[in-house]
Amino acid sequence: MSFLDRPQSVWWRKVLFQIHLWTGVAIGLYVIAVCLSGVVLVMANDQPSDIPTAPNPPGDNTLLSIQTLVRHAQSAHPGELVESIDGRWQNRGTLVLYIGNRLMYMDIHRGEIVADVIPSHVHPYVSFFRTLHVELLGGPKGERLSGAGALLLFAMCSTGIVLWWPGRKSWKQALSVRWRASWPRLNWDLHTALGFWALALIAMWAITGAYFIFPQPFRQAIRFFSTVPDVPRASGWNPGQDILNLDQFVVKARQLYPRSQLSFLTLAVQQPNGYIDVLLSPNPAIPTTILRDEVFFNPATGQVLGSDSSSQWTIGYVLCYWVFSLHLGDFAGLTSKVLWTILGLAPVCLVITGYLMWWNRVLRKKLAALRKRSVEKPTSTVSLIRNAASVDQNI
Repeated sequence: MSFLDRPQSVWWRKVLFQIHLWTGVAIGLYVIAVCLSGVVLVMANDQPSDIPTAPNPPGDNTLLSIQTLVRHAQSAHPGELVESIDGRWQNRGTLVLYIGNRLMYMDIHRGEIVADVIPSHVHPYVSFFRTLHVELLGGPKGERLSGAGALLLFAMCSTGIVLWWPGRKSWKQALSVRWRASWPRLNWDLHTALGFWALALIAMWAITGAYFIFPQPFRQAIRFFSTVPDVPRASGWNPGQDILNLDQFVVKARQLYPRSQLSFLTLAVQQPNGYIDVLLSPNPAIPTTILRDEVFFNPATGQVLGSDSSSQWTIGYVLCYWVFSLHLGDFAGLTSKVLWTILGLAPVCLVITGYLMWWNRVLRKKLAALRKRSVEKPTSTVSLIRNAASVDQNI
């Protein structure tokens, strides 16, 4: 019989089963730790949720320049550097400046500070789960170990779909769970059916998780069939050089993409080869991981170092940008986050049902055999003593 009819009789399937079994035993606790911490992080929200609204604009509706607002903010905190500017809230009359360790909400009409706050520190449990999820609490070595675990999880998905196939006559039954069956059979049905329906999602989490830790090999692989983001070019910038008026960068970016509005302006000027990143969006309501226009500039000369638009993304661009949203589940707001939170428990259920099968099929039998041996050994000793006593009497 062939694999399609009687897969259990094929020798290489038995080899795959052993690989799947012992890989699952080895990384089961890792999967539980990463998935549970991931579920927590999906719903953790570190972004400011309450954006202050500026007072009604003055009668002439004057709109101050970004450079003027930055100057007012820095005058309130001399020595602090503006790291980025969030322009998505200008419809509320507010420009958000990230300066030092604080958020400053500036009235874009009057130049007044609407709010000046230091964001609350990340809650300890969020920090703990983030470190657990990314580094397994082990620093750089733990991060690499986590990446290896993600690759092994992807390998389990690859072997799991082969092992799931029960044959042409019974494949439909393997898609559902027989809830009234005995508990070993029920556990098997839960493992196989859930594994099939959650396979694509778990494989996606595994491969994107590995991408975060080992990005270069993945990008090299993508380059075989498509171009990938590789901007900006080296600028020759050195910290301490003069920076052009920030409004000039926005004007130049909008000349390239006239239908877009400012979303973010980032001053990446703390290191050599620094740059100004102007991120625009035709529709600020849509995440910039999906819809964006971006231009990189030399901070001192205004030279364009590179540009990028989602309207021109190749498959490679889409893969590299979407990997974050797919892994984090933020592509549809709260709806996708709630869905990812619920579905994120699927791998945990697979690990539990897998361990239960291992216990029922392997560990319980070995434990019973050990108990049997422990009972037989004393019995054999007693028999030897009795035989010896019988020999003495005969003598």
